Amino acid sequence: MAEKSIFMDTNVFTDIVNDIQGTASECVFSEAILDEAKNICGTISQAKLYNALEEIHRATYLHEAVASTELPTALLKLRDSMIAVDDALSKNLTVKR
Repeated sequence: MAEKSIFMDTNVFTDIVNDIQGTASECVFSEAILDEAKNICGTISQAKLYNALEEIHRATYLHEAVASTELPTALLKLRDSMIAVDDALSKNLTVKR
């Protein structure tokens, strides 16, 4: 018997998004490293190394914030939109028997 429906498996998509979120939340560059590195700024080259560490810390913080919160939220909204489109399509199918 013909059905008037489309089925989309979103569990795999959701699992991938959750994995992205979990992995990104573990990507942390400790401030303790920066605190310890402040002690090595005795020369110009050491100060430049410290500045590089600060930049790495900022980039890592930004990556963790975006990849663990904003990206998963956007991807889950995309999933919900795909489900809504799937539902609308299934309700507008013409089934010939």
